[in-house]
Amino acid sequence: MPKLKTAVKEAVGKVISKVSGAFGSFKNKGGKTIDFYVTPEGSVIPQMKYHSLSDVGARKWYLSQEEQMPDLIDNSQPLEQQAYQAFFLRNKYRTTARELMANRELAESLYRTDPNLTWSEVVQKQLNKGLTGDDIYNAIIQSSQRSRKSVNRSLGLE
Repeated sequence: MPKLKTAVKEAVGKVISKVSGAFGSFKNKGGKTIDFYVTPEGSVIPQMKYHSLSDVGARKWYLSQEEQMPDLIDNSQPLEQQAYQAFFLRNKYRTTARELMANRELAESLYRTDPNLTWSEVVQKQLNKGLTGDDIYNAIIQSSQRSRKSVNRSLGLE
């Protein structure tokens, strides 16, 4: 999947922002048509993977992405920007995992009952806990990289 994802981005890179949240296709160098879906957050999902994973498979995919998050946050940026990066990656991975799920009833239910929060909502959540200053951004970074153990247990992953 990573090689195909890279190929799609290289082939349609300037178009991805315009087709965000939509299907697209392109012909690779060999003339083969590659169909894909781009989530609103910009994740490219090859059509063959779209809505194809079991609940456990989608969760494992999400956990593998979550594990890589610390390496993807640019520590040279101000703390607020790092927190925004963590927030964005978490929302991106949550949406992508839901789009990978074959169980559309559960995926759609998750969109309704557990939607991705906005940046303002995430910051407000930390303010409501009494946090201020850099503590807000540190908490956002930490929570963005921490999945719910209850979900992992319910899927037999803990």
